[in-house]
Amino acid sequence: MVDKQRESAVIAPGWLDGKAMLAAIKPTLKKAVRQLEKAGRKAVFAALSAAAGRRQEVSVTALQEVSRIIVIRPNYRIGNAILSTAIIAPLQERFPGATIDFLVTDKTASLFANLPIGHITTVSRSVMRQPWRALPIVRQLRARRYDLAVQLAPSSLSGLVVSTLVGARYIMGKPKGSAAWYDITVTDPIVHAYDVGTAFSRTLGTICPANTCLAISDKERMRALGQFQAMGLETDGDGNPDAFVAVFVGGHADKVCPVSFWLALINDLNRTGKRFVVFVGPEEKAMIPRLQQALATLPLGSLCPPQPLRLFAAMLAQARVMVTPDSGPMHMAAALGVPVVMMLQAQKSMGFVPPCAGSRVVPNLNVSQVLVAVDGHYNDNAADATTNVMEADWPRVKASDRQISDSSMSVEMAL
Repeated sequence: MVDKQRESAVIAPGWLDGKAMLAAIKPTLKKAVRQLEKAGRKAVFAALSAAAGRRQEVSVTALQEVSRIIVIRPNYRIGNAILSTAIIAPLQERFPGATIDFLVTDKTASLFANLPIGHITTVSRSVMRQPWRALPIVRQLRARRYDLAVQLAPSSLSGLVVSTLVGARYIMGKPKGSAAWYDITVTDPIVHAYDVGTAFSRTLGTICPANTCLAISDKERMRALGQFQAMGLETDGDGNPDAFVAVFVGGHADKVCPVSFWLALINDLNRTGKRFVVFVGPEEKAMIPRLQQALATLPLGSLCPPQPLRLFAAMLAQARVMVTPDSGPMHMAAALGVPVVMMLQAQKSMGFVPPCAGSRVVPNLNVSQVLVAVDGHYNDNAADATTNVMEADWPRVKASDRQISDSSMSVEMAL
């Protein structure tokens, strides 16, 4: 086979194709940039530690009159946004009646709709790249005079900076190493992604489960059912779709599964009589032609092209079980109480497996093991026996703490 990349590098004796040369050295450049970024972040963290000195640690039980709280998690990954919702219930328990605001990104803001929180302040990618554009946002946050700022990510430089600038009376977080950045320091180890909510909950002294949450409204549910009907899925007398397996073919970097695996999986799902819906994300559009070709001969399968995030969540909530690589939608499914079968492509993904009873991990792209895992959920009502709080349960939660109307939640877009 001809190495086209190597062949295109030389267009004439003594002349080099600059584009091909750049492609050849791109991995090396990326590695160098990552190393520089890591060194830069380390230097900034060290400088912040030196400038801030040591904060006087305060006991959570000593905090008085905490009525306005802001949770800081400006990260673009869907999974990290979902994971941050685990702090809501512990904060409600520790500070009943307090308003809990969130600082997130414009990409993930919609995930917080219908949750019992106050203002959602958003930052855009341009603000992240040009920090001086964040000054108006910082002024707005300072004007709200927060009593407590909660910085959830130990390794987030932007989160650390914002939590310092927001001007809250107290700051809570988990520092790197022995740094004394916060008034309330989280000391529990955080090894797994889902340890964050538990670690912060223990520091707060709360006993409620630190579960992630994603709330679907009745209107969103009806829209999802309409989408299923348009796709040709069979429904029961109440309009609910028959049991189906959600197959999400997305993923990031080394977590992506090859198209050949997905084709083999959906073929076997069809062969074993299981209805399934293949969900494609915006970054996987190139897979659609091959998936469409395969689904033309698989009567139990349907293809769902990229959807708005809220509609996708409402559709995912109807699934009996989800097959996915380590991905943001995996955490959405877990928050919705949908059992997850995770395809293990990278060992580091073990640190992100949802710790719910329905989670299963399948290594080595083993289709037969996936089918066994799916069988454990497909023919029962596991999807109806969720332990996560859905919107139907929010009124009970609100009644015990505070009342929030739909109109009290505002979304501020950073332009």
